[in-house]
Amino acid sequence: MTFFCFLIAITITAVATAKADSGFAVDPIAPIDAHAELMQFNEPNGQVRLSGTAHMIQGPMQIDADEITVFFAPSPDRHAVKLTALGNVRLVSNNGRTAKAERADYDIAKNKLVLDGNVSANQIDAQGRQQVLTGQRLTINMTNGQTQLTGDAKAGRPKLKLSR
Repeated sequence: MTFFCFLIAITITAVATAKADSGFAVDPIAPIDAHAELMQFNEPNGQVRLSGTAHMIQGPMQIDADEITVFFAPSPDRHAVKLTALGNVRLVSNNGRTAKAERADYDIAKNKLVLDGNVSANQIDAQGRQQVLTGQRLTINMTNGQTQLTGDAKAGRPKLKLSR
């Protein structure tokens, strides 16, 4: 139980650097609620794995996936350095932005989020207009909000759909 509380405190620190520009900001003061059908703690390897409808939420941001793994730096720091979500990944922010993919990797040191596999990102602006991006890989610099969407031979070119 102590290690789980430690995980929550570390995760709050790790994801607090995301800014609103990226569309997936978090509230660094808000508590984290994490649950899954199974949680496995591998302290020697610095990993915590949540599997079976894994769910994490902090303030305005939530992530759901079949599996979420949090990776930690070696002792004595033990701060979170990476988060990987696999299978039916869904990110939701209370500002009207959502994203779906097969995989999500969040590099905390670089403050970079990469969504891979059948990516769909949606945003509804202040006037209620919907913007939809689809492609194979979406890379978001969480510090400055710069985004890159790519396709591949199988999925085709990236697409943008704007509604009035």
